Amino acid sequence: MGLPETADQEQLGEAPSPAVAPPPGNPRFALFDSLRAIAVLFVLVFHVTSITGEINRRTIGDLFAILGNEGLILFFMISGFLLYRPYALAHRTGRHAPELARYARRRVLRIVPAYWVALTLLALYPRIDGVFTGQWWRYYLFLPGYSARTVSSGIPTAWSLTVEVSFYIMLPLWAVLIAALARSRASWL
Repeated sequence: MGLPETADQEQLGEAPSPAVAPPPGNPRFALFDSLRAIAVLFVLVFHVTSITGEINRRTIGDLFAILGNEGLILFFMISGFLLYRPYALAHRTGRHAPELARYARRRVLRIVPAYWVALTLLALYPRIDGVFTGQWWRYYLFLPGYSARTVSSGIPTAWSLTVEVSFYIMLPLWAVLIAALARSRASWL
């Protein structure tokens, strides 16, 4: 008889990748993986229908446009919950917040290698604009959306990665600010 479906990879003798393993002391929410897959499918359907022109069809095109937008919102909400939860739990239980270096490493491993490979390969073929110019650093550092000269070149749909990276950078600062405000509020009471 096999292990129940809820068994984690360690029980199976497999070590999860550091990029996808939950932080120590935090559970993995398997159903959120399903929600994430749904969000990705919605966004993918949006892009496919945009490229094929199906998005211009009445009713069905409107549905695909809505699903694409909602998929992106769902993805950002999932990220917000899963990434902020360890900070909130640490504050609530009095434990230490997640280690910043480990958090940063996990975020970098999650996005940067795949994005850099995709960006480089697309710059080689089919030769997307801008990547191999003096502005190269904007593309590789998720910054093309912050300049009028680069906003529509590179991988324009990567604007959502720029938002996600900004969130990754701001989250630990936000968590420290919220914890400090909560402590100061407790001292007022």
